[in-house]
Amino acid sequence: MKTWQATKAKQHFSQIIDAVKIEPQLVIRRGNPVGVVISYEDYLNSKTLHEKKSLENWLYELKSINEIEGEMTEIERVDREQPDWE
Repeated sequence: MKTWQATKAKQHFSQIIDAVKIEPQLVIRRGNPVGVVISYEDYLNSKTLHEKKSLENWLYELKSINEIEGEMTEIERVDREQPDWE
């Protein structure tokens, strides 16, 4: 990742824009990282990886899994005695 001082980044912004096609660009001010410039494609990939799913999305996914798997039946355990809960 290429590192740019903030003042240089301002002066060479078009270079930074071209460089993000190859790799992210780190901007530093007073020795501390303050930002990263990334390509739009990287941004979209990152956003979808880190997005929180809503309950609606989880339920939709579960519904589609259920449609593929069908009704799931409970399998009786045979590796040990079954407790008598009654």
